[in-house]
Amino acid sequence: MTADLWIPAVWTQFRAGNLTRAFRDVLLTLQTFDRSAGIYPSHATLAVRAACAVRTVQEALRQGRALGLVSWCSGASRRTSNRYALTLPRTAAQAGARLSQVAARIAGRAAAVARALVGRRRQKGEQENNPGAAGQGWRSWPAPHAPLRTVAEQLEILAEFRKEEGQRERKKAASLQT
Repeated sequence: MTADLWIPAVWTQFRAGNLTRAFRDVLLTLQTFDRSAGIYPSHATLAVRAACAVRTVQEALRQGRALGLVSWCSGASRRTSNRYALTLPRTAAQAGARLSQVAARIAGRAAAVARALVGRRRQKGEQENNPGAAGQGWRSWPAPHAPLRTVAEQLEILAEFRKEEGQRERKKAASLQT
């Protein structure tokens, strides 16, 4: 694979809206590694060179694979970097490929949130029907109560405290002078 064909393919996917700026930069950075013995950069190395986060590198590689720009074989062990190969897409760039993947991811997350909320409602309903289950899953807060002192009483306590504090300060100042 020559870079003469692959780099324009990356730019075409970017212009079609299928790659973000960061994804494009990650893929173009991947191309800069020496290909004589294969391309073996770690995600951390790619992140440093492309000036982005490791998570962005992982998502960019996934998107590049989905678009047919990159393929890889896993390393021999979990600690070994993948071996990447730059490939040309089999089909022309189509606008919106990234949007459909993003929409699918959002739909999946929304479904997970909905399942969690339904589960919580079910737990709350069970707790309301079973008063003995207090403290299991849902916190029960004490009912609000009337203040213990009136505002006038609180102001009186504050005035006494300030008066005592002033007396302590005067004693302290007098002891320092002697």
